[in-house]
Amino acid sequence: MLDINEAIRLSWEIHSLHKQCMSRLLCNQNIHFGQPPLLFALKQQGGTCNQNDLAKELKVSPAAIAVSLKRMEKAGLVNRVQDPNDLRSNRVELTERGLYAAEQARLNMRKIMGRAFSGFSDEDYDQFISLYQQMCNNLKNFKNELDELEESL
Repeated sequence: MLDINEAIRLSWEIHSLHKQCMSRLLCNQNIHFGQPPLLFALKQQGGTCNQNDLAKELKVSPAAIAVSLKRMEKAGLVNRVQDPNDLRSNRVELTERGLYAAEQARLNMRKIMGRAFSGFSDEDYDQFISLYQQMCNNLKNFKNELDELEESL
């Protein structure tokens, strides 16, 4: 029988350990644990975009990233500049320091994941990815069901 409690415990423990490792590796660069996704998304957008586009990319509300962006601006990782196409709007752009931080975060993430997968054979890794993809698809379907249920209320 499936012991869902052990899966829950392991999932939380892995998340916690990942966060602790990332925090320790990034603290010297003045990067907070939650900032790498913002750095990666900005870099993927060509280094500049507006806050709404950034929020859409990360699937969160603009308000949810506002505090992180303020902290990142204070740390010199991003600048806010007026959008030349819409003077009522600001764009967020990566600074040189932000580009460097994004690269350091990427390297540290690879280091952590490399450690997490040490001792895995190619087959183990492929099976892990397949199972995680299945879990992701299951949760996407469940989220869609919840969204539909909420809309019908």
